[in-house]
Amino acid sequence: MNTGIQNLSALSPASSTSVTFNVKDALSTVANQLESDLMKADLSKDLAEAAKAGARTAAGSEKNDLLNVIPTAFDGAFDAVATAGLNENLTQAALSIIIESLLSNVAGQASLVSDHSAARVAVLPPNFSSLLKSLTTRVATKSASSSTTLQTLATALVSSLPAAGATATEIETIYVRSIVQTTTTVVMTTNTDKTARDSLLVGLGAGVIAGAKRITEMTVNVDMIQTTTTESMTAAANSSDEEYDVSTATTAIVTAVNTETPTSIVDESAPASCSLNGQTVAHGSTVTAYQASSVAFGNTCTGETRSCSDGNLSGSYDYTSCTVNPASQSSSEYSADGTTFKITV
Repeated sequence: MNTGIQNLSALSPASSTSVTFNVKDALSTVANQLESDLMKADLSKDLAEAAKAGARTAAGSEKNDLLNVIPTAFDGAFDAVATAGLNENLTQAALSIIIESLLSNVAGQASLVSDHSAARVAVLPPNFSSLLKSLTTRVATKSASSSTTLQTLATALVSSLPAAGATATEIETIYVRSIVQTTTTVVMTTNTDKTARDSLLVGLGAGVIAGAKRITEMTVNVDMIQTTTTESMTAAANSSDEEYDVSTATTAIVTAVNTETPTSIVDESAPASCSLNGQTVAHGSTVTAYQASSVAFGNTCTGETRSCSDGNLSGSYDYTSCTVNPASQSSSEYSADGTTFKITV
């Protein structure tokens, strides 16, 4: 059955009766890893499944390799989190995990576009710069109206670089420069108001510095990253609008560097679950509750959907189940004088 089948070394399979194929599916790998990482962070199963589904839908029409899947999967996962109704802290925590999860797929890959090599390598693949620029563009676009979100995502981008395989020198120069230049260009293009630009670029600078301070796998020079960030931001901003004064943002970068603890806007503590009549409702999940535990025959149980968000359960109905009472047996009789007809229910 293996006639004409050869491996990449032009060798025929040893067995004449069976052939084993290893099929690499970048989309499934990325989506499954994303779901797993969100659940490991104690976020709800519903949210993890929604992010996975969003990633698969967004990247489903892309070429099935990491270079194309990772950036588009971010879009779908971001939208799933944004519409999940989470509080601000949990939203930011989930977005941070999405970036970390997506970039974790790069670690050890010899190529982001080829599934021919199963070899694992200790350096970044040659097309990582293209992936980072594409992912950063989508990050900047999605967070173009929120300095908080941009700061969170910039922090995650920078702090995830070592796990992906970047060296300290690459982070300090090449990749921080790419993140800052790309994001600044998107911010300047998307927003024309100076206040909005200032706010977003301050968030970007704070996020980059916070990400650098969170790196523990190696020693990075935060002062050098500050210089790279300031120079890259200034150049990109001036290229977009030479009349824009970027000093508000660059001054804030110095403040972020001099802060003793890493800039952090995310509380990543595990969200609390809720309880309804002894039934546990996980954070991010919903439960159907009823106004009463039972209603008379002929009536309808009235229910509502209650959702749990970090220990707070929406709605007011208290019962987890409701039954309709059965109809009672009835009898009828005439009064002794035959003038009254009595029905007993």
